[in-house]
Amino acid sequence: MSKYEPLWRWIAEHGTDRFQLTFDEIEAIALVPLDHSFLRYKKELAEYGFRVEKISIKEQTVTVCREKCELGIGSRQDRKDTYVHVRLNPRAPDGRSVAGEASESE
Repeated sequence: MSKYEPLWRWIAEHGTDRFQLTFDEIEAIALVPLDHSFLRYKKELAEYGFRVEKISIKEQTVTVCREKCELGIGSRQDRKDTYVHVRLNPRAPDGRSVAGEASESE
């Protein structure tokens, strides 16, 4: 089992077509620190029908989308308006809450 398996399962259960998670949210869900190995492990997400679209070191976020989502269509602003920043009171595998409430990204 991958060290990010809890994260992949959470994304498959809670993810919309496109959304962002902060580094802190990822660590809380996966129960492991987010490190450089994430770049290698992120390929496993395809098994769950999703892919990592963008990793922002500056904003400390990871944008995830379903495999079917289109990349490069429309302007950057058009794409930005099409995803939701996930704050759906996600639960880590041990049942504790790791985020707040849902809000659309602007």
